[in-house]
Amino acid sequence: MLITRIELRNIKSYEDADVELEPGVTAICGHNGAGKSTLLEAIGATLFDYLPYSQAEFVRAGERWGEVAVTIRSALDEREYRVVRRFGAGATHYVFDPELGVHAAQGAEAVRRWLRQHLGIEHGAALKELFADTIGVPQGLLTAIFLEAPQQRREK
Repeated sequence: MLITRIELRNIKSYEDADVELEPGVTAICGHNGAGKSTLLEAIGATLFDYLPYSQAEFVRAGERWGEVAVTIRSALDEREYRVVRRFGAGATHYVFDPELGVHAAQGAEAVRRWLRQHLGIEHGAALKELFADTIGVPQGLLTAIFLEAPQQRREK
């Protein structure tokens, strides 16, 4: 799976932003408070249903809704899809297939099933835990797993 684009509307400090990502290693840099962590949080919330605080705090102050769209290249069929999640008023979650012009999945559970299949994640894996333990590990905690017992490390 490859993330090729992240679009944010009314999310935290972002009123309207599109971030294009190329294959390979991507470094996101900026001053404190510039929105670097928000990009990772947007991926976590949209693809893995992981948000470390309330949705009300995720939506830009003063707005009734916020929306994230993450465009991915599927590990299953190598096609691009747009995974959209709207927070607040009119909340929704769906996968759009731009090639066919249709929704490939709609609703939280259908989107989770679709994502597991297209990201190549086994059926029983908890998406939230996968993100929290491997992808969106908070700063300073990346090596914390090595302090846990061998059995706990194996499970993760």
